[in-house]
Amino acid sequence: MISNWVMVVAGIWAIISPWVLGYSSISTAKWNSLIVGLVAVLLNIWIIFEDVADTDADGVDSKKGREQK
Repeated sequence: MISNWVMVVAGIWAIISPWVLGYSSISTAKWNSLIVGLVAVLLNIWIIFEDVADTDADGVDSKKGREQK
């Protein structure tokens, strides 16, 4: 789960990097960073919230069949 949050941060960095690093005038590089960053953020947020939704109210993870700590 921590690795998914790291990927969200990396995706956000990819989204803002064209302006922070000063290559926003290069159209292809800017769009590449924006698209890759957006895909990374959306997929990892989806994975994070899917894991949260799969945990039942009694604390048992339906995927792994064991208690969550």
